[in-house]
Amino acid sequence: LILTVGANHPHKGHSVIIGALPKILSIYPKIRLVIVGPKTEGLIPLVEELDLGGKVILTGQIKFPVVDSIMGDQPQSPKEKNVDWMAALYQQCELYISAGIKDGAEGLSLALLDAMGAGLPVVATNISGNKDVVDSFKNGILVKPGSEIELADAVCKILSDSNLKKTMKKNAKERVRGYHWKNIAKEYVAVYHDVIERVKSAQ
Repeated sequence: LILTVGANHPHKGHSVIIGALPKILSIYPKIRLVIVGPKTEGLIPLVEELDLGGKVILTGQIKFPVVDSIMGDQPQSPKEKNVDWMAALYQQCELYISAGIKDGAEGLSLALLDAMGAGLPVVATNISGNKDVVDSFKNGILVKPGSEIELADAVCKILSDSNLKKTMKKNAKERVRGYHWKNIAKEYVAVYHDVIERVKSAQ
């Protein structure tokens, strides 16, 4: 399984990923592309046009579960506890694709960070946000936006090299540790303290 997450919108590049799939399938015929997000049913005509029925899985939106920490200290009963299907899906996939097609189309993708946190190598377009966290041939591969050929070649490169994939998985996890909410919260607090001190000194 290879995965991408995001609402169906032209700037997300879903059509580019689907367009790259025939070349990937010519080498890895068992590969399946999973696209998670709202309005992805709009991609069905393209899937049918390229005769990729059964090769592209459109899940629609997968909601986040209610976790114990939000519900309080008491754990939920097995009947009440929701399954984190997204986390399970990340764990089952071989790699993640972020195919945004132009700078400024979106900020840093939380789905991309989630994928890297799950230890997935990444194929991502070389645009703002992606290139802030993806170091090419270290934790993933950056490719030209809109290029089906480069995207397919990068996916095949990772799938064909078990040592490279293993290294990328390890580096992906290490790269996103700095984006843990505890670390981000500390940075916010530091900014507030800095602003308060600046205001005090200006008075």
